[in-house]
Amino acid sequence: MNRSAVWHPFTQHAVEPTMPSIARTGGAYLETADGRRILDAISSWWVVTHGHRHPKIMDAIRNATETLDQVIFAGLTHEPAEQLASALVEMTPASLDWVFYSDSGSTSVEVALKMALGYFRNIGAPRSRIVVMESSYHGDTIGAMSVGARGVFNAAYEPLLFEVDTIPFPAAGREQETLDRFEAVSRDRGVAALIVEPLVLGAGGMLMYPAWILAELKKIAEASGTLFIADEVMTGWGRTGTMFACEQAGISTD
Repeated sequence: MNRSAVWHPFTQHAVEPTMPSIARTGGAYLETADGRRILDAISSWWVVTHGHRHPKIMDAIRNATETLDQVIFAGLTHEPAEQLASALVEMTPASLDWVFYSDSGSTSVEVALKMALGYFRNIGAPRSRIVVMESSYHGDTIGAMSVGARGVFNAAYEPLLFEVDTIPFPAAGREQETLDRFEAVSRDRGVAALIVEPLVLGAGGMLMYPAWILAELKKIAEASGTLFIADEVMTGWGRTGTMFACEQAGISTD
């Protein structure tokens, strides 16, 4: 392959001048141009839940291209989007009745944050503070980095990131400290939302905490009128044993 013009994410090109070229995918594997098979253990960043080139999914994509391509979604709709939204609503907890389509985990977090602030402004009681959990990761756009852990990967963008209130990770033996901190912060009526990775903090080091913590955080949020955002980009779609991790705590997000 000639010198690539592609700038790859999360890649230090100075020390990785070349990388495997994938020629084909199938099931759980990636196949390189020189014939090697690589197990895609992270489902290509969690989006290939059913395996690569699943026949039913590929057929649906082919059929869709016969009638639709890109359709502006502001003021217009189409049947595939309506059908998918209805199916998603049936799968999610009872209180979640609407679907806003986004294009990635980072932008879905941005949308959720904007919805939270927009809600309070629309009811005439503006709030702007966001509460986050220590060691969290929510994406790589400005808002998503703002609500994630600060460090070497986002230090260059620090001037653009907004301030947040951080509660400690509920490590074993420190659970009450987490709950007490959130309760204290949530007394400030300027808090719009709490955002968490439910049950598992992925990029933070696969840090796990019990479902009852989620339930208690939700109770505190409800008592203070704080909206509860669960980032299930990694934990959703059955990866923790239930369709969504929040189900294990018996809660629904806002």
